Amino acid sequence: AYEIKECDWSSDVCSSDLITRQFDLAVVALESPLKGVHDDARGQRHKLIASAKDLVANAMARDTVDKVRKLQTQWQGVAKTLPLPRRDENALWMEFKTATDGIFAARDAARAASQAEANAKAAERAAVIDTVSALARDDNAADIKRGLAEADKAWRAAPEAPRPQAAKLDARYRAARDAATKRIAEIAAKASQARHEALAAAMALCDERESGAEGDWDAKWSALTHLPDAWRGKLEARYKGAANADKAFGDWLLNLEVACSLESPPEFQAARQQLKIRALKTAMEGRQPAVTTPADLERWLIDAAAQPRPDTVARERLAKILAVVKRRA
Repeated sequence: AYEIKECDWSSDVCSSDLITRQFDLAVVALESPLKGVHDDARGQRHKLIASAKDLVANAMARDTVDKVRKLQTQWQGVAKTLPLPRRDENALWMEFKTATDGIFAARDAARAASQAEANAKAAERAAVIDTVSALARDDNAADIKRGLAEADKAWRAAPEAPRPQAAKLDARYRAARDAATKRIAEIAAKASQARHEALAAAMALCDERESGAEGDWDAKWSALTHLPDAWRGKLEARYKGAANADKAFGDWLLNLEVACSLESPPEFQAARQQLKIRALKTAMEGRQPAVTTPADLERWLIDAAAQPRPDTVARERLAKILAVVKRRA
């Protein structure tokens, strides 16, 4: 493309400066097409770098990784077909790699932030579960009930946990709550047993005193624990000899035996049948079924226990009734 003129070495015109200028022109003429190719190659690389930088803002998009892989494949293709001088190639590659690394760094940071948020939500619910789990080791039923009410409120107010953790947390909460509720029932059963054992002790104490036996009765009576105040009030009248026999005593025993599914002694079968007939008549007149409530059972039991000087048969019947009531409790 460029012709170097012949030089007459015998002439002053053919100087070293002329040769240098002609050589430079020749180099420019040779490098000009290559320069255009390199500029085009740089332009394509810069476009790929810009595309990679644009992906950082949408790093968490579902197709971002596929787009990054596509850019990397395009870069490899350009590098093979349009190579650049090593210095330029390395500089542009580092810029491209920094951009793609930034995409994955942004994804990692977003995932870490999301995981931290999810863990915080799960931790808040786990803290409520721990509180409820501790209630199952409490010995005060009122405290457990109050704690459960507060925990239910806190559970509803807590942020929703991520779906993979939500089901497990819900199951743990239900299990902890069931354990606390079971503890309430255990405490109630234990308290009921203690009350009925105290009732049996009070009845035995009254029987001994009424028999005329000697003993430090007042000290023993004062030592009775777990006897509810309402029960103690009625039984104390018997203990002090201030209670009067009540003709309803027989009906109380029959009602208790029916409620406890106990057989009545043969001599009381007729009275029991009459009692059933009267109850049925009352229910029909009131158009309501005859239902024995726990309050009825407790009232009959305490009234019967407070009956002064029961005979041997009555005491045995009461003992059987009290045994069934304790077992059911």
